[in-house]
Amino acid sequence: MKRQIQNRIYRDKRTKAMEDFVTNLKNSAKIKVAEDKLAKVRVDTTGATGAPGMPGGEDPSGGGTMPDPHGGGLHNLPPGAQIGTPPARPGPGPAPAPAPGKQPGQN
Repeated sequence: MKRQIQNRIYRDKRTKAMEDFVTNLKNSAKIKVAEDKLAKVRVDTTGATGAPGMPGGEDPSGGGTMPDPHGGGLHNLPPGAQIGTPPARPGPGPAPAPAPGKQPGQN
């Protein structure tokens, strides 16, 4: 019971400190909202059903979506990629050319 009371007191202190910190930041910040410019902003919502890569959203890359194995949502797949297929890796480059004036195998 003592531990629960201590935790509650610490949590209340942290909450109060965070609220004071945020209030201080808001009071000291020099934020100006340009209402005249904000009134000119128009957002086109026609046909918008969601963000790209989200359920109901369109993926502009043309790829599909794949569930996150860690439970964090969906990840975009590049066009043509298949689930379970690792991406292709480049092979080794060409062998270096021998030094000028020397034949391979000569010292």
